[in-house]
Amino acid sequence: MTMRPHQWVKNLFVLAPLIFAQKLSDPRRVTLAFSATLLFSLVSSAVYVFNDLLDREADRQHPVKRFRPLASGALSPRAGIVLIAALVFFAVSGGIWVNPLFLGVAATYGLLNVAYSARLKHIPFVDVTVIAVGFICRVIAGAVAIDVAISKWLLICTFLLAIFLGLGKRRHELAQLSENAQRSRQVLERYSLRALDVAMPIVGLLTWIAYVLYTVAAETALKFGTRRLIVSAPLIVIALFRFLQLARRSRVKDSPTDAMLRDPIVVGSALLWGATVIAVIYHVL
Repeated sequence: MTMRPHQWVKNLFVLAPLIFAQKLSDPRRVTLAFSATLLFSLVSSAVYVFNDLLDREADRQHPVKRFRPLASGALSPRAGIVLIAALVFFAVSGGIWVNPLFLGVAATYGLLNVAYSARLKHIPFVDVTVIAVGFICRVIAGAVAIDVAISKWLLICTFLLAIFLGLGKRRHELAQLSENAQRSRQVLERYSLRALDVAMPIVGLLTWIAYVLYTVAAETALKFGTRRLIVSAPLIVIALFRFLQLARRSRVKDSPTDAMLRDPIVVGSALLWGATVIAVIYHVL
């Protein structure tokens, strides 16, 4: 579907401030956080439709993207515009109810992605950076929606993780598309497998180091009243290494970011990490 509901899982980052601010027992904030996640999903879907509208000609050259509704002709450009307008209307209406600041962050995310679709995605490494900033917007949106402070460590880890995932997706696209790479995504001609194979492990390592530093920081121990958060760090390593493996599978049509959502190792590690974090910071362990 052109709205990409399978991509809404990315908007779970909106819930991160709720968990790390220890507000899971606050019904009002829980309601606001989940409402913000749903509304952010509407905004991201509007962005996906807009992107498909601009890229429909190029997508017709892609072995997988050519089946998207706008590229295949199943959805007309006019219908796509109407869908965008409807999604934006409901997102704005709900955003006003949640928090005007939340609406501002969501609007910033939307405008940033309009710029990404129109121009920035054609600039190597800038494209991945913009995607990472989009994840930062999700976390900030979650924080302002429930009116809590946000940790700089949470922002740093989110940014690095998003860069890592973005590089992996580009690596897979470049390896899979070969001669068709330039026609389906112009920016790929400016990447190289060698550069991506060097960058990915480095960024992955930085992501893990940043998370470890967060877990052992004095401010973290003071906030949560425990130093046990470090026990969740090995699960991050497992997920990162598995994603590296998925990104190098050029014969698989699914992008690594899509494949990881069905991969039992990544999903299992993520669920166990989430359960461990909640158990530690809410003093179940």
